[in-house]
Amino acid sequence: MFGTRYARLTVVALLAALALLAFASAASAASAVQWTHAVYVAGDNDLEKYWDQYSLAGLLDVPASPEVNLVAMVDRLSTDGTELIEIDGGVQSVVATYPEKDFGDGDTLAWFIETVRERYPSTYLCVTLWDHGFGWRYVAKDQTSGGDHITMDEMGQALTDAGARIDILAFDACNMGDVAVAYEAARTGKVGIMVASEESVPFDGFPYDEMLTPVAEDPSRTPVQVATDMVAGWAAYYDALTSANGVHLAAVDIARIGLAASDMRAWSARLAARLPAYAKAYSKALGRSWSPWATRYEDFGDVCRQLIADASITDATLRALTRTVLADLEAALIAQDTAPKTARATGLTLWWASKNTWTAAQEDFRTQVSFAQPAPVGMDWWAFLRAYNKT
Repeated sequence: MFGTRYARLTVVALLAALALLAFASAASAASAVQWTHAVYVAGDNDLEKYWDQYSLAGLLDVPASPEVNLVAMVDRLSTDGTELIEIDGGVQSVVATYPEKDFGDGDTLAWFIETVRERYPSTYLCVTLWDHGFGWRYVAKDQTSGGDHITMDEMGQALTDAGARIDILAFDACNMGDVAVAYEAARTGKVGIMVASEESVPFDGFPYDEMLTPVAEDPSRTPVQVATDMVAGWAAYYDALTSANGVHLAAVDIARIGLAASDMRAWSARLAARLPAYAKAYSKALGRSWSPWATRYEDFGDVCRQLIADASITDATLRALTRTVLADLEAALIAQDTAPKTARATGLTLWWASKNTWTAAQEDFRTQVSFAQPAPVGMDWWAFLRAYNKT
């Protein structure tokens, strides 16, 4: 008798607990705002002053909105420790402090994303990495941690470990508009859109006020609309500066890059198979294609254009695959702003290394970048480049 009554009470208690959990979950969902824009400020280096001078100033000019969280996790060179700040209508508030952290460590990036997700639930999430960048080689360099920086394998692992859906992954950092970076993000299945530059980003960085004011004024904007706003805001700021004649920014659909992997893999394999016949043609195509001055990575789409334009390449399969990859890249491009010196940019670069850069960087590329790996993980691009640089 006692046991039956106890069991009934236990069931009642369990149902009550589940009801409370459901209520808490519903309350949490109801309290979630539309957007969170979170900036990972790896300012523990020579860029620190530009955070205050340009980036923070721009964020403070974004209008306040109850449906948009605007936050930054800031690691400075001039101070110890890390600060989480909220920005709301021209006012910044330090809401949490943490011990000094290595912002060049992928684990710190994962912790940042997890912290933002827990503290600022929202329908959509935009994460911006603010600091130095150098394409597939690294992003976010921490000077007081021995120059540690986040490599592509670390970034991919951090995005996976954090577990959050990132609707827009943006890079306020140089040269991160790289297909290897985009492919790393695509492999995680956690990223919707990438906003990044093929070229160097000026010290002014992202004009956050121009980029984010539209969503602050209309929080119902979708990720595609907000990513397009970010490119448009960049254009509004930099197109008016005659000195900014070599800047670039693009928004790329990461899911489409993932879907294009099989096409890219087949293209890479065909390039390798026809290397004995077309090595010189490849070299000439690279010489004609546009590349950012800072990295000398080739613009991926323009490489495809130059290969297609070369009448000496008569292999029908290679030509068809090149057209397919170019079409994939064009389909993935959501928005782009170019300048006179970047007019031939198509959104993403490709590391097609010459002998000098190959010798210096090929081992890092082989060990740190998914795009370099053999199929089915990557494009077997490292093996192709090794063969290319032996010809």
